[in-house]
Amino acid sequence: MRLEHATPIEEKGGDKTRTSAADIRAPIRVGRYNIAGQLGKGSLGIVYEGVDQLSGERVAVKVLQKNSSMRDAEEERAHAFFLNEAQVTALMHHPNILRTMDAAVESDFCFIATELVRNPRTLREFIHPGKLLPVEQVAAIIYKCAMALDHVHQRQVIHLDIKPENIMLTQDGEPKIGDFGIACSPSSEGRKQPEDEEDRENKKEILGSPRYMAPERFLKGTPTPASDLFSLGVIAYEMLAGNHPFAAGNLRGQIVKIVKEPPVPLSAHRGDLPDGLQNVIERALSKKPSERYQEGVQMATALAGIFKPLQEIQFEVSGAELVESLRPLNFFADFMQEELEKIARLSLREDYQPGEEIIREGVVSDSFFILVSGNVSIIKGDHPLDELRPGACFGEMGYLTGCRRTATVLAANRVSVVKFNANLVDRLEQQIQLKLCKAFIRVLVQRLAQATGIITMTG
Repeated sequence: MRLEHATPIEEKGGDKTRTSAADIRAPIRVGRYNIAGQLGKGSLGIVYEGVDQLSGERVAVKVLQKNSSMRDAEEERAHAFFLNEAQVTALMHHPNILRTMDAAVESDFCFIATELVRNPRTLREFIHPGKLLPVEQVAAIIYKCAMALDHVHQRQVIHLDIKPENIMLTQDGEPKIGDFGIACSPSSEGRKQPEDEEDRENKKEILGSPRYMAPERFLKGTPTPASDLFSLGVIAYEMLAGNHPFAAGNLRGQIVKIVKEPPVPLSAHRGDLPDGLQNVIERALSKKPSERYQEGVQMATALAGIFKPLQEIQFEVSGAELVESLRPLNFFADFMQEELEKIARLSLREDYQPGEEIIREGVVSDSFFILVSGNVSIIKGDHPLDELRPGACFGEMGYLTGCRRTATVLAANRVSVVKFNANLVDRLEQQIQLKLCKAFIRVLVQRLAQATGIITMTG
């Protein structure tokens, strides 16, 4: 049985049978998880602690709670949120994103099982005067969240509901971003039918938390990764100042300020912040999306430039392993061990599942990638152009020119890449940057020779 109660209590209404809202009993089993107790309750469901019957691992199990007071439209909407979260989180594999382990989303039965965070605290607890965390700790939390959002955005997903309640802290102080129920993909939005456009725009206004929405969300603009980074900027401001950057007497006044007025300078609340930190937050809170950070890694890099310990975080997690994966690649043939270690400190290791997009045609990004394992397919429109193998470099033209991507890159199988961002590369020593340029030239010459050969053969 997928959902088993000790004492089922039902009420019949019309042609449906639903659990009574007045007398809901906790299930004893959900899917393959024995329920050990209730952890919390939200607007869409109840979260239980479960024990996996197969592995014995303890997990958090969120169950969609239907009841007799729920209208059909509300039930359909809740079901859609569950389905969306299950689909989106299946793409995420990052230590600072709440890991989804299992899900079942059917017409009469919905649950999502995630990793269990013991005694979680959300960032809501640390945005009030008197409860502020040390500045260095705030910087580390925002850094890790920015890197996690970079992971999200690389998978062509925008969270749309970044707020303190949706970021938990583990007992070790590690942030975990969760609640992807209203997350969207720009590509999926484009497939909406024209007759649904007005309804889609109306939903865009009401879905999410207004206090943390970027200005374009209120102006019916298309959300972008910069929209999520605006929300993260608001959280960072609150965690540093203990006040909202666009404080007002009511929500309507606050929305007006978000859309039209600059934030109150952080220096108005405290004078002990490191040089440059206010500039980082102000850029994240820019009114125009184009003036904000375009990628989470850019915001993280800016923070690492102020707080040196942040430069070690990524390396401590996977630095030695990353160096070993770079060493045999032809692209890095001329690099010394010490240089590879410095590169590893300022690069990102990302994994993709078969069919996932690594680069989308038409998107502006200043990152390039080295393929560590697996194969990737290069596609222009609907036409396949090439397939790259381990050691190949791709995305370098977008990195060098800042132009829109001219092709889509898909993972042909399980793929691991190393991502380099322009802001990160700029912080490397000049000698290392020159070696990277030399490696780029080799790649471009090889591609030119290959293209010339193809033209000669077909000419």
